[in-house]
Amino acid sequence: MAQTIGTHIRNYKKHVLDGLIPHPKSECPKKFSPIQEAQLIEIVTDQTPSGVEFKLLC
Repeated sequence: MAQTIGTHIRNYKKHVLDGLIPHPKSECPKKFSPIQEAQLIEIVTDQTPSGVEFKLLC
């Protein structure tokens, strides 16, 4: 935890508020395409859990 806090402090000192903006880790590829991400956001914001049926494509 202390290492994480120290990292945030260093980033803030170096980049001010921009240093606190989280950035995706390069070693983690995105799991959704931009279209899938937009669809998921729409589903989560507009529908209830009981009204959604997810199909796994794996």
